[in-house]
Amino acid sequence: MTIETFVCGPLDNSCYIVSDEESKKSIIIDAPAGSLSFFTDYIKNNGLSVEYIILTHGHIDHIAHAEKLRAETNAKLLLHEKDHYWIEPPDHMLDLVAGDYTKFVPDIHPKDNEKYFVGKHEFEIIHTPGHTEGGICVYFKDDNILFSGDTLFQESVGRTDLYGGSSEILLESIYNKLLVLPDDTTVYSGHGDETTIKYEKQHNPFLQDRGI
Repeated sequence: MTIETFVCGPLDNSCYIVSDEESKKSIIIDAPAGSLSFFTDYIKNNGLSVEYIILTHGHIDHIAHAEKLRAETNAKLLLHEKDHYWIEPPDHMLDLVAGDYTKFVPDIHPKDNEKYFVGKHEFEIIHTPGHTEGGICVYFKDDNILFSGDTLFQESVGRTDLYGGSSEILLESIYNKLLVLPDDTTVYSGHGDETTIKYEKQHNPFLQDRGI
C-alpha cells in the first residue's frame, strides 16, 4: 500500500491518496481547495483509478474540491449523513476558499463499522462525532493505519466551537473508538504531522485527565 500526502488550501489541509500497487486502485481522503491538480497529476503519473473520495467531515476546508475530483475520476463520493447540511456552507466559511467550491450530493452515506476495499486492502469507517456530528475516521486494520480527519491531531484534538461540535462527545469518540486501537497504529490527520496512538496517549494534553 502506498500513501501520498498533499498539503494545500488556505488552512494547510493534509489530504491523501492511498493506492494498492498491484491493482492500481486508489482512494482519496479529503478534498481541500487546491487539491485537484495535485491529485489528478499523481493519478495520471502513476496510472491509478480512484474508487472512492472519502470526506472525513463536511467543513469547507475538507470538501471544496470534492465535486471537481469526482468529475475527473468518476469515483464514488462518501460523506456521513449527519454532515449533509455542510454541503451548503455558510457565507463566512465559503470566504475561506474564495468561492472555489462546487455543491455536490454524496453517492454514499457511510455507516459506522462499514467496510470497503481498495484493491486487496480492507478499510473500515469509524464514526467519531464531536468535531462535527458526522465526522469519520478511516482505519486500515491490517496495515495499522488510521486517517483521523479533524478528530485527533498530534498533541491536539479537533475544535468543537462550530455548529454541531461538542468537546464531551469528541473526547468520548477518541477514548472509546481511537485509543482502543493498537498503540503502534500510525495516525494521519487532517492537519499537521503524523503520529501514533501510543504517542498521543503519552503526550496529548487533551487526553491526560483519565489516567490512560
